[in-house]
Amino acid sequence: MEKPQETINTQYVGWAFRLTLILIAGIAILLLAIPAPDTSGKPKVQTFGGESNGLLGTEAPNFTQRSIDGELLSLDQLTGNPVVLNFWATWCGPCKVEHPVLQKVAQQYSSKGVAFVGVLHLDKITAAKTFLSRYGANYPMIMDYNSNISKSYKIQGIPHTFVINANGEIVFSYPGAITNEQILQDVLDEIL
Repeated sequence: MEKPQETINTQYVGWAFRLTLILIAGIAILLLAIPAPDTSGKPKVQTFGGESNGLLGTEAPNFTQRSIDGELLSLDQLTGNPVVLNFWATWCGPCKVEHPVLQKVAQQYSSKGVAFVGVLHLDKITAAKTFLSRYGANYPMIMDYNSNISKSYKIQGIPHTFVINANGEIVFSYPGAITNEQILQDVLDEIL
């Protein structure tokens, strides 16, 4: 025996109503998951591409080391200026890819008071000098002897770039190669 048409329509309306409620509930959950906009006016702490190693929002570890040109460089002497700190090596393929991007951004922002420092990780000074004479260097490079600087910044792989604001606080962490200059430009424009 066939069910009357009225019963079939009632069942269909019941299922349609339930599905509509589920859809509305799902949309409400998604909307609640979206963070509220930051209206504090402070630069945002950011990380891209992986873990920040727990350093975001903290004071940048100080270091004092000689550059590959023999000049003594300390992070403390750069206080008052934003700093881009890039851990890299000549044997690292992604580091070679990002080198021209960092060079370009350094050239654009040095006149705005931004200091760039390259930290050579597990590399040889002769290899670094050869690489930099071939591909250029418009900011100081320091050797990380015994990996002390890398350990203090909890480096797990290279390249890894940090941006430190003028107050010495780490506000940006990027594990991996920066292949788009806009990434750094946006962060630097925000903290200048």
